[in-house]
Amino acid sequence: MIWNIKEYYQLTRREFINSSIKAITSLSLAGLLASSVMGQSKGVFWSDLASPDTNTKLYIVKGYDIYGATRKAIELAGGLAGVVKKGDRILVKPNMSFNRAPEYGANTHPDVVTAVVDMVYKAGAKQVYIVDNTVEQARGSYDISGIENAGKSAGAKVILFNQRDTREIKIPSAQKLKSTTIHRLCLECDAIINVPVAKNHNLTKLSLSIKNLMGLAGEGRWRWHKNISKCLADFYSYVKPPVTIMDASRILLRNGPSGGNLNDVKWTNMIIVSKDGVACDAYATTLFGMAPSDIGYIKECANRGLGITDPEQVKFIKETI
Repeated sequence: MIWNIKEYYQLTRREFINSSIKAITSLSLAGLLASSVMGQSKGVFWSDLASPDTNTKLYIVKGYDIYGATRKAIELAGGLAGVVKKGDRILVKPNMSFNRAPEYGANTHPDVVTAVVDMVYKAGAKQVYIVDNTVEQARGSYDISGIENAGKSAGAKVILFNQRDTREIKIPSAQKLKSTTIHRLCLECDAIINVPVAKNHNLTKLSLSIKNLMGLAGEGRWRWHKNISKCLADFYSYVKPPVTIMDASRILLRNGPSGGNLNDVKWTNMIIVSKDGVACDAYATTLFGMAPSDIGYIKECANRGLGITDPEQVKFIKETI
């Protein structure tokens, strides 16, 4: 079926559109077509309606070699020279919140982290830091996720999140989150590189790049839950990393964010890179058979002009290794 993302990826643009038209005429898709943001339809429609003339780009690499696919996606995007300057201190933010091994899809894959750190140093960084305010016990999460070892082996300093290392920030344009605390490295480093994993989430439906940044905030994050979409958009407007490198090598389809059952995991062997975290998240929804309109914080960010969700404004550069 055309709605299978693996099949979609191998289709040309013309084949995709023609097959989609045939599928629409033979299936009852009224509900699917009714769900839209800015005219985009639900499912993989979003992911292949892009105009070739646009400044917003998504670089998507498929491959079983997670490290190699990550490096290739970054290289397709022109490397990290536009983000990292010689002598910079860079904060890399993976998702490492849970005491789960890599195959469970609850955390960013350690091979993705290794590749990102390697590429940051290749671009000239003086020092790379890794930190996350974990949900489960930090030492266990850092260890079992494989990220602590991966980061240190690549030369990064992997820092346990300590509330004493947070600083209060004000967000002048915020609608709900007027102030919060944030790890000091966010303020001290020259850039933040967002390295989320794509997964199901019991509160926000999906945890993607925008949601991943919540791991940089300090105590009191539970207060965000009542207005989670607006709070995430407020926080994203303040942090807004210059590049997102999304781990979609395998995705957690159910029982997120912690998972724990391999039957809930699907291997998609995909790495996505973009300067626009909102566009990255919008595309990632299609991997779950959803649309950007289904995820409150994506809609909220798009409505504020923090990124693109209109597929006509996105160009896709794809490669398989």
